[in-house]
Formats: sequence, structure tokens, C-alpha cells
Amino acid sequence: MTTPPDDFENDPTGMRDLLRSLPEPGPMPQDVTDRITAALAAEHAGRAGDDRSNVTPLARTGTTARKPGTRRWMQALGGVAAAAVVATVAVVGVNALQNNDAPVSAIPSSTARHSASSDELATRVQLDSTGTNYSGAAFNTQAASMASSNNTQIPAAGVVAKFGSLTNPRAIVECVRSIGGSLLDNPSRIKVDLASYDGKPALIIVVTKGSEQTAFAVSSTCSKGTKPYAAPRSV
Repeated sequence: MTTPPDDFENDPTGMRDLLRSLPEPGPMPQDVTDRITAALAAEHAGRAGDDRSNVTPLARTGTTARKPGTRRWMQALGGVAAAAVVATVAVVGVNALQNNDAPVSAIPSSTARHSASSDELATRVQLDSTGTNYSGAAFNTQAASMASSNNTQIPAAGVVAKFGSLTNPRAIVECVRSIGGSLLDNPSRIKVDLASYDGKPALIIVVTKGSEQTAFAVSSTCSKGTKPYAAPRSV
């Protein structure tokens, strides 16, 4: 690189401080080097035939005239500094991609909610059919008792006829989703009793997440927008 003239002001653009503040970029990938070199060569070739005959140098008053070649040196410095910035930004960007770095907002938090697929949630459904008639007054106690049981059974033909598709775990997952999507934020178990509530066919559902259990009762159709027989509550 050409040595700057003695009277050249020290880093007038602040470029040195800018580059010093950037993290160590590491070695530049060869393909990035090739692209930058090609771009600089094309820029240089494009300027080779420029006509500067109509350019009038600005006169400065009260300052010492610059030595011959200073203007040419500053032009070169500007091009080199710009190239250095491009190269540094390119290397930092490439290294970030190679190291799988991402903006903080794009990195999943360790405390972020885990959204399991419907198929995965369906494997956590445990079906039972106790024949219990749940009631409003005793619902919390009855639901907690049901949730503590590990009993499961394939619904009998009569139960299937009464509840239809809601004997299918995947349909039960969608039923729970219609009541409250947050209930499906990574539950460990979805216990279901195909029973009755105040004498009417009903699904009694208890969703377990850690030490928390949320129970509710819905009709045998469990359509979206239908008010549940018993609203979700902790049991």
C-alpha cells in the first residue's frame, strides 16, 4: 500500500475506529475473496477511461497546498477503505452463517413453548369408559380420581355408536384444541372418560402438564364454539 503523505490528517473518516470496533472476522472464505477481487477489478477497469479534464480542484484558503499525488492517494485510500468494509462485513456475515449464529430474536428460547404435532399428541391420549355419571357438585373430585387411574380400554361398540369419531384420539386432540389451544402446550397425558355429565353423554377430559391437571367436560359432539358442560379448572 502507498505510504500516506506526512501532512495527511490521521484517519479523517473514522474508518480505523469503525474497523477496530468489529469482532475478529477470521479467515475470509475463498469464494468471497474471489467475488470481492472481481468486483474491485471491474470497478477499476470502468474508471480507466474517465475524462477528468472538466474537473476543477477546490481551492483552500489558509491551508498548506497538498503535495503532488495526495489527491490520487486519497482516492486510492477511499477505494481500499470501502473494500475493507465490504470484506469485513462479508466475512462476519459468512462466519455467522457457518457458525449457525442467528439474531437473538430468531434463536428459540429454552423456555419457549413446545408445539407438538397432532399425531404426537394423539399418542398421549388415554381412553377409558367407566360409565360414571359426573355432576357439577362433585366434578372436581370425580375428575381428579379419574385422572389418577391408569386404566384404559378400547371403547365398546355401544360407546362408539354414542360418541362416534370422538372415540378416535386424533379427534379428541382437536376437541381439546377447540376448548383452549394452550391446553396442548406439551402435555404429558390427555386422559379421557367417555361417560356422562348430569345424565347426558359427555367426554370428561383431564390434561396433565407436570404437576398441573386441568379438567373439563364437553358434549359428545364437542363442536367448536359449543359451551362445555364444565369449564376448564384445576383439579
